[in-house]
Amino acid sequence: MSASPGRQRHHGWPDPALEDVGVWTEGRYPEDDVYNFAGRFLGAKEFDVFQDEHGFHDFGPSRIESITEAVVGSERVELARREYRQLPAFRSIHLDLPASRAVLFGWNLSFDELTHYAELLEPLELDSPLLEAMKAAQAASDRRFDDLHGHRHD
Repeated sequence: MSASPGRQRHHGWPDPALEDVGVWTEGRYPEDDVYNFAGRFLGAKEFDVFQDEHGFHDFGPSRIESITEAVVGSERVELARREYRQLPAFRSIHLDLPASRAVLFGWNLSFDELTHYAELLEPLELDSPLLEAMKAAQAASDRRFDDLHGHRHD
């Protein structure tokens, strides 16, 4: 997941509108998050196929598959479901939360599965049980890394 504070646009993505549903756009949006996420699932040779003449990765046209609603953290929010023509296994959901705009990415997940994960999002507050659980999970991960590798790069 990628999120930005405030109600700012996420990396320049336009606000979704009903008239945009189903339209494939070639618009050059900054694709850092797409690049970082998709790169985890594509082999080096597959990944290189998406390089343009300048060496930048271009994942081709995307479109808003649908605009729907869900309850996320007790708030009813609008979800824009985006798909990518050249990466059929890759999907994203863009949503506005009360204090941020978020994007969830999925690989080989249906939009219903991604929506389910969006509905599980909780606000992260200082001293909350969720934050304490995340700290404990990170500490356990750090200990395991140290056990396996003898050191950690911070």
